[in-house]
Amino acid sequence: MRDSPGYRATSTRRRTWANTSKASDSYEKALALRKDLVRKHPTDETFKRSLGNSYLLLADGWFTKGDTKAATAQYQEGMRILTGLAIVRRSSKDFADWNATRLFPSL
Repeated sequence: MRDSPGYRATSTRRRTWANTSKASDSYEKALALRKDLVRKHPTDETFKRSLGNSYLLLADGWFTKGDTKAATAQYQEGMRILTGLAIVRRSSKDFADWNATRLFPSL
């Protein structure tokens, strides 16, 4: 019985579901911590980037669970944060200096 493909598939799904639930709990906690860090340090790009990535990881979990509505909301929030960072970075003089250094390291 335990060697049947149906048993193995069901057992694997249960383990995967349990791992996904544990991961989601961890991502929710990380998200709360990162929101707090961004609230306390609103100009820190590293904290903002971590927050954006946390939303994307959480969205992956919702998608895996089959909740596409929640996943879409999390993906959108993560991308909103990360896109904002990219726009700020590209428009700053620091980015121009960094890009010049990257393209012409001997300067």
